[in-house]
Amino acid sequence: EDSPEVRAVLAALAPKIRASTAMLGAQAIGTALYGMQRCAAGDGPEVAAIFQALAPKIHVSAEPLTAQAVSNALYGLQTASDGTAVRRVLTNLAPKVAASSEPMSAQGVCNALYGLHRLPDSLPMR
Repeated sequence: EDSPEVRAVLAALAPKIRASTAMLGAQAIGTALYGMQRCAAGDGPEVAAIFQALAPKIHVSAEPLTAQAVSNALYGLQTASDGTAVRRVLTNLAPKVAASSEPMSAQGVCNALYGLHRLPDSLPMR
C-alpha cells in the first residue's frame, strides 16, 4: 500500500538492508520481492532504494532459486514501476531463474508471468 507510513518504513529499511552482511538464500529473495507487491506501487525514491539495496544481495546469492522462490520473486514485481533499480533486480534475477532446475507448477508459471505483465520490454526482460 502506498502511504506516508509505508514510505517512512521503507526509507528506514533500505539502509539496514544495504548494511546487512547476511547472505540472502532462495526463500529470502522470493519472500523479500513478494513482499514488495503492494509497496512497489509508484516510483517513489523509497521503493527504488529497497530495490537498489536488494539487487546486489540477489547478485551475490549462491543458493539456487527454487520454483517457489522464482514464482514469488517475480509475482512481487507486479506493481513495480520501470526504473534503474527494478531493471538491476531483473538483471540479477535472470541468471538465477535460468539456473533454477526445479520444475515450476502451472500456478507458479502463471504467478511469475503475472508479476511481469506491467513491465515494459527491456533487455533484462528478454
